[in-house]
Amino acid sequence: MEPSSTSWTTSHSTGSAQVVAGSALLLASVDGIGRVVYSSRLGGTGEPPTAEGSVAQARVWLEANRLQLAEDLALGTGPAIQDLATVANIAPEHRPAFARALQRHRADVLPGAAPTVADAARIMSAVGTMVLDDPALSADGEAFVAQRPTR
Repeated sequence: MEPSSTSWTTSHSTGSAQVVAGSALLLASVDGIGRVVYSSRLGGTGEPPTAEGSVAQARVWLEANRLQLAEDLALGTGPAIQDLATVANIAPEHRPAFARALQRHRADVLPGAAPTVADAARIMSAVGTMVLDDPALSADGEAFVAQRPTR
């Protein structure tokens, strides 16, 4: 009997497999999670969304990549930082500055052991605020916002 792709995913859900699964989920929802990152600018209320959908996907990504993100923040580089740079629309040449900014804001972006949907909304929104407030990164964030209609 040949194993199905779903049996691989469910039977290997620890360690690096979680990072791979998290990365695949993130790539499938870059725009949606990017909207969560810049929710204060796109939503009009200044508050991050807490509804199902993109913010729930962000929570799943944070939960699956929590340890990788902690390691990447310690090293200043890695796949979790690259995933966040992708959803935040950070240009490749600005990614080292993005990684340094994330390191400075580590307390705001590192989730606890079991992040909730509200935690995910807060963390992703903190990433967006960090980008928009940083002179070296703000043009990337503004470009994301300019390409999407506000609600």
